[in-house]
Amino acid sequence: MTEAVTKTLSDGGDYEIKIESIQTIDGQQYTGNKEYLFRILPMKGDLDKNGTITIMDIRLLLQKFVNLDSSTVFGDEELYIIDMNDDGILSIIDIRLLVQLFINL
Repeated sequence: MTEAVTKTLSDGGDYEIKIESIQTIDGQQYTGNKEYLFRILPMKGDLDKNGTITIMDIRLLLQKFVNLDSSTVFGDEELYIIDMNDDGILSIIDIRLLVQLFINL
């Protein structure tokens, strides 16, 4: 039996994984060298990308909100992290949702 490998990734990004064999829950074995590309999305609200929501994430989001102007453009990954309600914009609602998430942890 092949050893299972687990790795926790807190940063988003692309990861290439080579799989030599897979055994399903019902015991079927599949072999062959196959390579898969996985895209891991970062955690919503984890602005400092440390794998957990902290007061620092709230502080960083507040800084982004205060410095927001009409010329501010966020990259796709950054917008994914900061846009807590997925409406495509950074607003006070996103800050409220991040604070609620932090309080409920």
